[in-house]
Amino acid sequence: MNRQRDADRREDEGRMSVFVTALALVAMVAVAAALAYYLNTAPWAQGFWEAVR
Repeated sequence: MNRQRDADRREDEGRMSVFVTALALVAMVAVAAALAYYLNTAPWAQGFWEAVR
């Protein structure tokens, strides 16, 4: 009985870690996209990108 409960808990923890990892990856991609959008549309950034070229 305890062995089965421990196995179930380990399986749930494994599923949870996969979910948390996937959620973290989605959050990082969203932050990167927002930062890229901001850096491409911010008024002060336009002069910066022209100077870099």
